[in-house]
Amino acid sequence: MNYVVVNALLYIVTLFLHWRKRKEIDVGFVLLGLYTVVAIIGVLLLYYSEDKNYWKLTMWPYIYLYIVFMLFFRPFLKKKNHLLAISLHVKNVKFVNVIAFIYIAVAIIIILFNLNKTISVFVGGDWLAVRTSLYQDEIILYESLTERIALNLYSYLRPLAIVIFFYYLTKQNIRRRLKVLLALAILIPTFVLAILLAARGSLFNIILEIIVVYLIFRKDIPKPTNRLIKLFFILFLSFAISLVIGISTSRFGVKENFTMLLFYFGHSFMKFNDGIVDTIHTYGNGNYFFSWFSEFFNTSNQLLDTSVDQALGTHFGSSFTTFVGSLYIDFGPILTFALAVFVPVIISLAFKKEKYIGISGIYMYVFYLTYLLRGVFVIGSGNSLYWFGAIIIFTTLRVLKV
Repeated sequence: MNYVVVNALLYIVTLFLHWRKRKEIDVGFVLLGLYTVVAIIGVLLLYYSEDKNYWKLTMWPYIYLYIVFMLFFRPFLKKKNHLLAISLHVKNVKFVNVIAFIYIAVAIIIILFNLNKTISVFVGGDWLAVRTSLYQDEIILYESLTERIALNLYSYLRPLAIVIFFYYLTKQNIRRRLKVLLALAILIPTFVLAILLAARGSLFNIILEIIVVYLIFRKDIPKPTNRLIKLFFILFLSFAISLVIGISTSRFGVKENFTMLLFYFGHSFMKFNDGIVDTIHTYGNGNYFFSWFSEFFNTSNQLLDTSVDQALGTHFGSSFTTFVGSLYIDFGPILTFALAVFVPVIISLAFKKEKYIGISGIYMYVFYLTYLLRGVFVIGSGNSLYWFGAIIIFTTLRVLKV
């Protein structure tokens, strides 16, 4: 119990020091705040656990995890985020509009293909059966090539679409109809897919994405628009929370819901400690991060041929282990630490402030930030595809000087 408490205190103190230095809620505060909340929930999880001896925790993995986290966080603890929006200059507004129209079209395709199924699942409300069907591969995620392309485009372009939406809100000459359609295109498919798959994580991710992009642009959005954003976000958040509670209650029952929510939101640091670091005897050497290569080219992969736990000696199963856990599985403590030192430096070059920053810089800033936010829980295997997609989008925007 003492180790979990000390771990939580590390994040609480760090958050307090950041707040005392900045005196405002910025993206750094959100990032540190989320990790602090997870650390605190870990304390509650252990306190309410029926078997106090279930977790075999030690202090060193917590210290290592904290240091590596802070190294990865560096770009967001040094800069005031609103300076990005102030220095934003979009040369090719027409291309930005094209992206917005493409995203709206993609959203319409997703809604049309899945509306009837979504209504049926929502009315039925049996989220446990939905999730069980998903685990047993009984749910077909797409039934045509068009739907598959639409789902992929929606997933990869969503951070960019949110950036474009808030950029639109800072401009008076953008038609209101386009702003409304883009907002609906961002929100509705997320709810459709969350209901269809009984998935809470997608709702959590979009809430974080909206918050951090809003914090970047908020000082340049007109005050009346700011008030409307806050009102609609409260309504959106209320519906999202209601849906999460409904899904959780259906899947785990009323009595176990509280315990399962504590486990869901609080176990990732603990499972890195007691699940990876304690028993791992060999490393994946990139097979976890690049697993989609093996699947695509149908080549041998020890982590796909058996299981991660069986191949590496770990015992985290399907539990969360943070984004550092996914790197540690592949590269071990030394190379993971090296990545924490150098990756933020390289990423920061994309949004380094000179005379101005294009949409590409804002996009990469948001991509990396939301990766870290989602990574407080889990980053699954094959995530290199997600990074490659982001690099392609960033390069395209940079080459076209958007």
